[in-house]
This record gives sequence, structure tokens and C-alpha cells, in this order.
Amino acid sequence: MSFWIGVAAILTPMLIGCGKSTDPKAIAPEVSDIPDQRIAPGEHFEAFDLDDFVEDPDNPDSEITWTFSGNAQIAVTIDEGHVVTLKPPSVEWEGVEVITFTATDPNGRSDSDSMRAMAAVNYPPVLSDLPQRMIANQGEAFLPFDLDDFVEDPNDSEEDIIWTVTDNSELSVEISADHGVRLSPPSSDWLGLEVLLFTANDPWGMSDSASMRVGVGPKPVEGKVFVANSWPFKSLGGPTGGNICVIDAATNEVVRTFPVGEVPFDMVPSPDGRFLYVVNRGLEFHPDIHVASSVIWIVDVQSGEKIHEIKIYGSEAQKIDPETGERTETKVGKNPGQIALSPDGDKAYVIVTRLSKETTKGIAVLDLISNQVTWIIPLSGFPYGLAMSSDGSFLYATNLGMRPPIEGVEVRLGILSVINTQTWEVDEIDLEETSYGICLSPDDRLAYVTKPFEDIVQVLDTASGAIVADIPVGNAPLRIAISPDGKRLYVPNRLSEDLSIIDTESLKVIDTVEVGPGPEGVLVTPEGRFVYVTNRNPGDTWTGIESPEGSVTVIDTVDDAVIATIAVEEEPIAMCFIADR
Repeated sequence: MSFWIGVAAILTPMLIGCGKSTDPKAIAPEVSDIPDQRIAPGEHFEAFDLDDFVEDPDNPDSEITWTFSGNAQIAVTIDEGHVVTLKPPSVEWEGVEVITFTATDPNGRSDSDSMRAMAAVNYPPVLSDLPQRMIANQGEAFLPFDLDDFVEDPNDSEEDIIWTVTDNSELSVEISADHGVRLSPPSSDWLGLEVLLFTANDPWGMSDSASMRVGVGPKPVEGKVFVANSWPFKSLGGPTGGNICVIDAATNEVVRTFPVGEVPFDMVPSPDGRFLYVVNRGLEFHPDIHVASSVIWIVDVQSGEKIHEIKIYGSEAQKIDPETGERTETKVGKNPGQIALSPDGDKAYVIVTRLSKETTKGIAVLDLISNQVTWIIPLSGFPYGLAMSSDGSFLYATNLGMRPPIEGVEVRLGILSVINTQTWEVDEIDLEETSYGICLSPDDRLAYVTKPFEDIVQVLDTASGAIVADIPVGNAPLRIAISPDGKRLYVPNRLSEDLSIIDTESLKVIDTVEVGPGPEGVLVTPEGRFVYVTNRNPGDTWTGIESPEGSVTVIDTVDDAVIATIAVEEEPIAMCFIADR
């Protein structure tokens, strides 16, 4: 019996050496981070040392036993030093196998890690259709999105793609494990724009990137944009009367259209938004067609119907001599142009561009209580653009010169007339060349004037009349508008068919946006979020050929992107905005 017991005593340590440990304190090895390998067909896998990927606090690497599994075609060898060699079955072979390597310590405890060995042509991930812009309203959340919807990779699954984002400085960007994205501004009142770069990386070091403009803009004011279509040639017989298209600013769709007089040129809403004062210019320059309506329509906004008409051409009024203040009876000239309303809404000021020997041009003053022309302030040259100071105490009128000249009347170009609405005194600033559109800074300290024959916007100090700067823009700048905060100017350029955006601090063009053919009118919504540009698309109206449809371009000022182009009728020119009541 003692012999068999002795044999048992001999066998016991042999079983322990084979991994049958009873040591409860033994710690298993830990295997991790064995890298995947990818080669092109015909290339060789890189050999690697398994000892680099194992940790065992109880045993040295030399006492670790390694095994492998999972391979079907790739030959795997592990030498005495634990160096692994992988060999494809042939030089033409393409495929992938997941090989698991297991480390076992002398106590029989083990751990495993897997790698992918692939022989294939590696194609990088391809990003497509990632939205170029994502804009939210102030105080509202961004919509979440899934990056997997915008990547394709013929070699790797979506789970294998690693996503990164860069170039955000204030915006927070969270990419979840399943590649969902959540964007957050730094605060609820933050406004701004950042261009983020999203990059998809495959496990083999290849990648593709795409940028996205992400920003927050002011919450839009709900309302309607009214567009005057100034010259609708429905046949070779000439104008059949203008109309106004009403655009819902929320949807950028035309929701209704109503008729007005011949060749509407400008309009302004009453302070309460109930009425529109529409300047029907008439037509004098066409060689064969003469429509000299020269009237102001007062239109009920709700119904679109005319409720009153104020005659301009031929109306009797008192002419006020700007130098002496003397008042004499006269008749008002024709072709009224731009219009401004006094802050209280009791008076309208209308540019009258043409005169005869019996009539007077300048600025007609309309009493909106009696709906009559009361005075006219004579102006030099060919007055055109009009702007009013915020308190209504001054008017600023640009000048095209005289076209065509009238015998005995002085021809003057580039005069900016400054009219005191309390005294009717007129000061003149010589701008030397034709001036067209005009707007004022919110504090009335600066005037911005377009010069279409010089392709510039001229900046003037309204107190001194000094020219502060000449800003080069596109070809033939016409009307001009300023953002409510005074930081941006928007200038349509008729011949280059684009919109120049000017930073008023640097007095430089910071962006140029392509719009439609023949842009002229421009409108900034009250909160400054959107800019509307009328594209007159004039065709060959001077020879009586039917003019094509016009359009309105809508631009989001957060990133200066065109977000809509709205078809309207022929030759849209002037616009105004009325908030919903």
C-alpha cells in the first residue's frame, strides 16, 4: 500500500505543473491591444511579439503558454520567443479572419484577445450628403443627427469607424458610442457661427472629412414681405398695371397677390402695419409708351384694396425756397420715387424726379391726415434715393444728375441733399458723381451711399459732410440696406448679379453672395435674421419685348447662405416687411 501511495505523491506535482493549481491567490494574465493588421494582396503580414500584449504579476513571460484559434486559411505560427507569424494561403488570397490568442499561466489561469487579419485593397471611408449647414434659432435646440447616415466604407462596418470633430471653440459637440451627434451652444443667449470639421477614420488609418456650418441666429419675427412688381409687360402693348406679391416669411412662399397702380416703385407701411403707401411712378422713358400715373395708393393691408389715392403729378402745393423760406404756389412734377414716413405716421416724404417749366421736382410733403400734397422742397439735379434720420428731423436725398437735360436747368451730378424737416433748409454735399441708394447708421452718424458708375459705397460723416471711406463692391451697386444693429451693409450689384456684404467696423466687403439677374431691391427683416433681394431680370423691356419673371432671393445672415429663391412677377423692385398682428 505504501508503494501506491508513493506513486500518487509523485503524480501530484506533475498535475500542478500541468496547470492544476489549487493556489487561490493566483492572478490570471491579462491580454489586450493586439493590433489588427491589413495588407494588400501579395504583401506580408508583420510579425509581432505576444509578450508585448500580456501582463502577469505572478509569472514571467517565458512561463506563459500561448495558443491560438479562429483561423481557417491563414497559417499561424508561434515560435519559442512567442513571436507570431501570419501567412496567407496564397499571394492572390483576399479575405479576413479573426484570430484569438490565449495566454495561460502555469496555474492554469488564462485570458484572450482577438485581432483581425485582412488581405484586401483598402478603400477609405467616404462622407456624402453631410448637411452643409445647421442653423438654430436663439434659445432653441439643434436637431440631433446620426453620422452613420453620411458615411460609406466598403471594407469596414459602421461600428468600426471612429469619428472626430475639430474647429469648434464655443459650441459643444457630443458624439455618442453609436455615432449620434448632439450640438449645444455655450448659453441660451449665444449668437454666432462656427465651421466644424467631422472626420471618419477607419481602423487602418484612412479617413475622409466634411465641414458643416453650425450657428445660432435671432428668432425670426413672424410677418409678411410685400414685393412691388414694377413693370409687368403682359403683352407688347406695355404695362397693364403693377401688383404686389405677399410672401410669408415663415415659409418663403407667395400667399397672395393684389393689384396696384402703374409701375409701383416704392412703398412703406404705416406705423401700425394696417396700411401700405404705394408709390406708382408711371413710365416716361420708354420710347413708345408713356404712363404718367404719378399717384400714391393707400392700400388696406388686410384686404389688399385701395382705400384712397393721392395725386402727385400736377397737384397744387406750396414751393418752399430752401434759402429764403419764401412760399409760392406751384404744381408738383411727375415720376415720384422713393418714399419715407415720419415717425408719427402723419407725413410722407416722396421724391419727385422730373419737372417741366410749369412744375417743380424735389421732395413732396404729404399730409396723411388730409391725404394731400402740401409742400414741395426743390432739389437740384435728378433726386433719387431717400433716407430719413431716426427722429425724422433730417432727410437725405441722393442724385442721379439730370436726365434728360432741360433747357435753362443746371445739370449737376452727385449731390447729396440734406433737408431739415423743421426749417426746410437744404444743405448740399458734393459727391462728384452719380449717387443712387442711401441708408443711415442706427445712430444717424454715418450715411452710406451707392455709386453705380464707380462701383463703390461711399461713407459720409453726416455732421461734417466729410467722406470717410470709399468701399469697392460689385458692378453697379443700386439700393442698400443696413442690419438693425448697424454691423452689416447689404448691397445688391445690378450687373455682377451678386450681393456685397460689408462689415461696418472694418469698412470692407466680408462676403459676396450670388443672387439672381438684375438685383436691385434689398430688405433686412426687423430682427436682422434674413435679407431679401429682388431680382428684376429685366430682359429687353426697352424695346417692348416681354420681360421674364422676376424672383426674390432669401439669405440667412447667420452664415450668408441662400436658403430660398421665390418666383414672383415681372421686375420686382421694392419691398417692405409687416409683422403679423
